[in-house]
Amino acid sequence: MIYTYKELLSKYGSQRKIKQKVLDNTYFSISRGIYSNEYNAINEQYIKKRFPEAILTGQFAFYFHNLTDYIPKTFEIATLRNATRVKCKDISQSFQEKKIFSIGKTNINGVTIYDLERMIIELFRFKSKYPTDYFMEIVHNLRNQSDKIDLFKIKEYLKAFKRGYKFYKQIYEVIF
Repeated sequence: MIYTYKELLSKYGSQRKIKQKVLDNTYFSISRGIYSNEYNAINEQYIKKRFPEAILTGQFAFYFHNLTDYIPKTFEIATLRNATRVKCKDISQSFQEKKIFSIGKTNINGVTIYDLERMIIELFRFKSKYPTDYFMEIVHNLRNQSDKIDLFKIKEYLKAFKRGYKFYKQIYEVIF
């Protein structure tokens, strides 16, 4: 479980008691102001506590939506363009414009992540970034889940993107 300094302070009452718990290996300091009761706890809960405005995207989101079996080594997050740069080897960050940042943002099981329709758009926006077999695995799994995909929602989302019509045409031809 992930805790902030304020949460532990309200639980134990003093900084000295928190330091003692860290020395006793009851809690581990993951980063400044973030603690965990697990030794290596960089996970989606950590990202939610450490970067509350960030949205999980990329390979982790494809895995989260059961579109691939590949477990990513890093977490990909999307932030606004004016956000502070994240300096963590386990997290890769992409900066997005304000008008497209919150499109498709959803909260699933306490994790802030892009919904399936937004991830389809992301797949086609950055398809050159992914290996062909990885791309085709996701497309195959999307075809199997085509009854869950809201095509109208994709069309609405694409109105905010540059060359949205081009992406819609590709998405429709490849998945449906």
